[in-house]
Amino acid sequence: MQFAIDGVWSIDSIYYKHYNIMSCISNNILNIHFNRNTTLPIASGCENLIINGRVGTGVLTIEKSEDKDDTIPYRLAIKTKNQIFSGVHKIVFYKDAVNHLLKMEIYSDNLYIVCRKGLFDYDDNVDFVNQLEKISWNTRPRDW
Repeated sequence: MQFAIDGVWSIDSIYYKHYNIMSCISNNILNIHFNRNTTLPIASGCENLIINGRVGTGVLTIEKSEDKDDTIPYRLAIKTKNQIFSGVHKIVFYKDAVNHLLKMEIYSDNLYIVCRKGLFDYDDNVDFVNQLEKISWNTRPRDW
């Protein structure tokens, strides 16, 4: 799972507390690493909504739900002072077959992100993408 998440992700959409904050973040890149600090977008211009939005790093870990029947078993735990990203969020992978992209949703009560994996050869890794879909969200429809 870490191998799949590690790397550069481009944020397509981001909502914090049900507000679209795409215009509040400095860039749309998540540079995710598990053995060192992850680079997070910093926020400016939304200080009334976001606390410590200018903190641009965090430490990430993968957690698995303790509920064996959980339909979305994996979590991304982010430790940071940046209130946007701080917390434990569910993660699911899915393929965008039309655009040949691996996509990931990161979400919790306060955060919702749709992002795409950068520098990823979709066509050579379709079986891997299918496996990620299967293990991350076992109730997801097969073809979108």
